[in-house]
Amino acid sequence: MYADYWGMECTPFASRYAPRFFVATPDYEEVAARIRYLLEQNTRAGLLLGASGTGKTWCIASQLAELRADGVVAASISLDGLNHDAFFPEVANVLGWDAEQGDSNRFGEILRDHFAESAYFGRTTVLVLEDADRASEATLRRVQRLFHLEADTPLRLTLLLTARPRRMERLCDFLEYCPLTMELGVWSADTVSMVVSQLLASVGVGRNLFTEDAIACMLEETNGNPRQWIRLADLSLAAAASTELRWVDAETVRWVLSKFPNPFALVT
Repeated sequence: MYADYWGMECTPFASRYAPRFFVATPDYEEVAARIRYLLEQNTRAGLLLGASGTGKTWCIASQLAELRADGVVAASISLDGLNHDAFFPEVANVLGWDAEQGDSNRFGEILRDHFAESAYFGRTTVLVLEDADRASEATLRRVQRLFHLEADTPLRLTLLLTARPRRMERLCDFLEYCPLTMELGVWSADTVSMVVSQLLASVGVGRNLFTEDAIACMLEETNGNPRQWIRLADLSLAAAASTELRWVDAETVRWVLSKFPNPFALVT
C-alpha cells in the first residue's frame, strides 16, 4: 500500500468506477450533453461507442447518478452473456417492476404498459443496454422490439446502447433507430494532466507525482487508453514508493514494464 508514502488519504488509481474519482474529461462532458439532448427531444435511442477501457461504464454510471438525482428513472444492464429469455425479467428487475420468467412471451405489452404509466405521471425512463455488441442474436431481437413500443400516451423512453467500434457490424440493424452516436476516445497529454491533477487533489496531494517524461512514456505505452493508463499509474506509484523516490519518472515506468510484461492483462 503506497498511499501513506505519498500522503494520500487513499489511492485514486486502484478504485475502478468509484464515484468520487470520476473526472469529467471533455469527452465525458460531450457525452453527458448529448444524453441530455436525447432526453429533451424524447429520442427513442442513442449509441455510445468506445474501445475497451475508454470509460463507457464509468461515464454511464456517473450520468445515471445525475439523472436519478433529477427524478429520471435510470438503470442499466449488461447484455454480455444475457440469455434472451432472461432479458425481460432483467429489465423489469433493474427498473423495480415485478415480473415472472414466464411473462417473457408478452414482455412487449407489459413493458409498454409500465413505460406508459411512467410517462403519464411525467417520469422519463432511461435504460442503458451495455455491451450490445456482445449480445446474442436472440437477445438483440428482443432489444429491437423496444424500439417499436407505442402507446396511447407518448412514451418518455430513451434507450442508450453501448458497444465497441470494432464490432459495430453486429448492430447495423439498430443504426436507423439511433440518430445520435457518441464516442469516447483515448486520452491526450492535456487530458492526462487534468485527470492526474484532479485525482491527486481529491486525496489530499497538492503536487504532481509524475514527471513530464513519465506521462509521455505512459501515454506511448498505453496508446492513451484510460483504463490502461490508470493501471500503469498505480503500478508506477507503488514502484516509486518502494524505492523512496520523490516522484514517478520515465525510468520507473520502464522498470515497471520490464517487471510486468503484460500489466494490462487484467484490465483490457
